[in-house]
Amino acid sequence: MLPLIVAALGALIGIAGLIGVATPAGLLRLMSRFVTQPRLYVIAAARLAIGVVLLLAAPQCRLTILVQITGVVAIVSGIATALIGEARVRRTLGWFTALPPAVIRLFCAGVIVFGAALVYAGT
Repeated sequence: MLPLIVAALGALIGIAGLIGVATPAGLLRLMSRFVTQPRLYVIAAARLAIGVVLLLAAPQCRLTILVQITGVVAIVSGIATALIGEARVRRTLGWFTALPPAVIRLFCAGVIVFGAALVYAGT
């Protein structure tokens, strides 16, 4: 059951990457909607929960180390998201928004590959 959750998470990550490749501006608009302090706490809690699920699922997955590392990164990013605050997130998003669309598309292509790796790991 847990590996299927990993695969589903990978599919969602891949879809986010596809959106970014297709419409970088649309992805950035979507991301900017989540930059309020209450929503950042929800995102932080979600990242913590996802990290725990990934760590629990890792032994049952094909790419155990990838899933374990992703789980640890999710937990650390959840803690960081809760601590850094809205102003810093807005600055980081502003920096990312200023990148050329081709760079954002390239980054999102990497996100698609990463999502596909998680799908493979969970199936």
